[in-house]
Amino acid sequence: MKTMRGKLLKAPDTTPGLLLVHGLQRSFALNGIWQSVKIAPAAGLNVEIEFGDGATILAVRPVFDFTLIWVLSRNAITGIFSVRHKSRLALNGSSGRN
Repeated sequence: MKTMRGKLLKAPDTTPGLLLVHGLQRSFALNGIWQSVKIAPAAGLNVEIEFGDGATILAVRPVFDFTLIWVLSRNAITGIFSVRHKSRLALNGSSGRN
């Protein structure tokens, strides 16, 4: 088993996620590979990738560093502003569409 650091370029959804590892892009599925219960995969996260034989990706885990804190706080702030905007639209009786 071998581990390497990389960056999450695209979080998996209905299509595979995308990692950048030593200049190479690698795809991965969410089920069984993403190894964090508390943190959802998000683009921009630094990750540790565990490889098996034949360069098969066995696990992807977030690396706890400044990038993780930045991504989590950005997502929290975006969510707060989104909720506030929706609340204002509801109070004004507007749908937000012109």
